[in-house]
Amino acid sequence: MAYEIELHYGFERSHDTYETYHAFEATDIEEEADDAAIEAKLADLLDCSPDDEDFDCKSMRITLPERTVERIRAEGYAAGRVGILAQMIEGPWNNDACKGYAIMAMERAGLDPEMIRKVSSAMTDCFDDTTVAEAGRYYVKGAVR
Repeated sequence: MAYEIELHYGFERSHDTYETYHAFEATDIEEEADDAAIEAKLADLLDCSPDDEDFDCKSMRITLPERTVERIRAEGYAAGRVGILAQMIEGPWNNDACKGYAIMAMERAGLDPEMIRKVSSAMTDCFDDTTVAEAGRYYVKGAVR
């Protein structure tokens, strides 16, 4: 899934040097942007006003690089924000429920009962020596793909 932002850019052309100066502001594409306020902010950053004949303001959508999206996700896991959100939506963390999901997945994948017992036992050890944030980072890094 591609993630986009709206990039607003203001620019002013100098009559003296014919150089162009730029200012930028990014907004979330799912929020209603106040174009006039953004234009005023960009003009202010360029020490001019939105009405100046040498000033113009435009915008475009740009896709965030996948590496940037991955880094943001990893930092979110590291900060525990994803875990907190999951708790708010699904309820508190529960090791037994997690193991239940894992066992259901292993059964669906066709693993034999002995292998399921080994994995379940190893998961208990992981719960004891790995924080939720560390496990989240491990998953985001793509331990198994």
